[in-house]
Amino acid sequence: PEHLTWYHMGNDWTKVFNFVVGVVHTNYINYAINDHQVPPPLRLARAAVLGLATAMCTRAYCHRIIKLSDAVQKFPHSITCNIHGVRSNFIDIGVSKMSPSIFGSSRFSKGAYFIGKMLWSKGDRQLFVKLK
Repeated sequence: PEHLTWYHMGNDWTKVFNFVVGVVHTNYINYAINDHQVPPPLRLARAAVLGLATAMCTRAYCHRIIKLSDAVQKFPHSITCNIHGVRSNFIDIGVSKMSPSIFGSSRFSKGAYFIGKMLWSKGDRQLFVKLK
């Protein structure tokens, strides 16, 4: 994960290993911008420094970056791929929802079934504002 590259003593990871893949999963820039305990002008400055430091460290210590989402900052030599996967019992629940109910009708006919976790810090407030 990207935070492992922020503080490192010793040989560079790219010198110790033949190929180093960094996994970026957190949008720290968004956290810095939306931290309401810090005055607004300082939020942007902190976000800029944090973004630059993260980009420099990941570039210095990783050959390739895998972003779990395009919601995180852009990185050179990066791809976006959900490598976490989905637990099989979530798939089983979705399949069971597709089967007919005891009344003969489809239980869910909207075309999708989603199970996920919601965290306020992951942007739910902004989502609700946009949905108004």
